[in-house]
Amino acid sequence: MTTAEIPKPALWGVGSFRVGDEVRPYPVGQDDHGRDISSSMKAVKSLGIHGESRALVLSMLSEAAQYWPIQIGLLMSQAQFSLADASRFDAFRTAMFLRAMHYDVVLGINTEVLDGLDDLGHAYGDVFGGAPVLAARAGAYERLRDAGLAPRWWLHVGPTIAVECEAVAGAHVDGDEWEVDVANGEVLLTARNPRALSIDRLATGVRGELVTESCACGRTDPRIQPR
Repeated sequence: MTTAEIPKPALWGVGSFRVGDEVRPYPVGQDDHGRDISSSMKAVKSLGIHGESRALVLSMLSEAAQYWPIQIGLLMSQAQFSLADASRFDAFRTAMFLRAMHYDVVLGINTEVLDGLDDLGHAYGDVFGGAPVLAARAGAYERLRDAGLAPRWWLHVGPTIAVECEAVAGAHVDGDEWEVDVANGEVLLTARNPRALSIDRLATGVRGELVTESCACGRTDPRIQPR
C-alpha cells in the first residue's frame, strides 16, 4: 500500500466540554476539526490578532479539541504565541511570561489561574495590566472586571468557544457552524453540519441572552450576552 492509499481515519480525536460540574467526553471527526479551524480564524480576527501580534494561550490538554484549532488559527495569522496550563499549579508560568515579554492578547484566562496568582500574592493588575486584550472565561471575567481591568468574554459553550470582539457587545459564536437558542435563560447549541457527535439543542449551562443583529465589528454571527 502506498502512502496515497492509506485511508484517513474518521476521527481526529476525543475532546471534552463542561456543563456545570460535569465533564463530558465527545468524539471529534476530521471534518469537524477542519471546520473548527475555520471558526478559530474568526475568533482570532475578533481578538484583533495579526502577523505582528503576540498571544499567550491558557488551556489544558483535556481542552485540545477546542484549543488546537485556535493554535492553528494563530499560526495561520502568523502571530507569535506562548502556551501555559490553565491551572492553579502553573499560574507562576503565566506570571513569568507576562513579566518577561509583552503580549497583545491573553486568552483562556480562568478561575484556576487567578486562584494560583492569589496563592502567589500577585495582583491581577500587575500581571495582566500590560496586555491590551484579556479574553476571560466565566468566573474569571467577573474577577478581572472587579479588579478594575477590562476583560472580554471568552465563553466555553459546550464544544465551541464564543469570543467577544472589540465592540464589547457579547461573545460571537460561528453562525456557519452553530445555531444558538436560549430557553429559560440557558444557551442551547445545535450543530448546523453533521458531526461525529450529534448536537441538537444541547443545554450548555451558560446563562445569557441571544443577540442576533449585526455587530459593529462587521460580524453577523449570533452573540451571547452573559448574565
